[in-house]
Amino acid sequence: MINLGSSLIQGIRLGTKRVSAIYLGETPITFNSAYTLGEYYPDAGGYIYYLNGSGGGQVALYQNTPSGSVASQLKWGSVVQNVTGTFTNVNSGSVNTTAMNVTSGSFRVWSEIQNLNSSSVIENAGFTDWYIPSIDALGYVYDNLASQNIAGPWVRGGVLSGNDRSYWSSTQISTTNAWMYQMTDGFITDHGPKFTPRKDEQLMLRPVRTYTSGSFL
Repeated sequence: MINLGSSLIQGIRLGTKRVSAIYLGETPITFNSAYTLGEYYPDAGGYIYYLNGSGGGQVALYQNTPSGSVASQLKWGSVVQNVTGTFTNVNSGSVNTTAMNVTSGSFRVWSEIQNLNSSSVIENAGFTDWYIPSIDALGYVYDNLASQNIAGPWVRGGVLSGNDRSYWSSTQISTTNAWMYQMTDGFITDHGPKFTPRKDEQLMLRPVRTYTSGSFL
């Protein structure tokens, strides 16, 4: 990046092409990504829903998983197994997903993340470090993507029951419960974090990943 007094250059475009570096002699001058919230960032593999203020951020995959199907729903995990070390903040999704992986059990959404990270380039957009977002991260996903109908569909099959528009987070509440987020207002229910009674509920999953300021188009 370049500082010009109090001004910060974050990106340069030549027509529709973003330029990540210019050269003065043999010395490259690099720039942060000029992509903004809600845009698809090819070099990060998804739609930007969070910016960290330092040139990096988080993106959501362009589709649900497994296999991008809006009809597929998954259980979070076993209602008798406690997963320690999960948190709510926006940057904790990767740590949470690792904690879920350490704890053995059936029907875990982390198994779909593992499948995605070892799948074809088409399925995983060429990256192998996807994880389950924290509950706070899903709030950003709603605000900057779902509420604006970006990277949808966010409702399974067009139906309006709670589970058909609800997405798992990686944030556990208790041995039997975890947080989920509703991605549409629907007709009678406001969006927001909702307490789901049990981890064996079947909800949807949208993988996310973190990118750094070193990723350029």
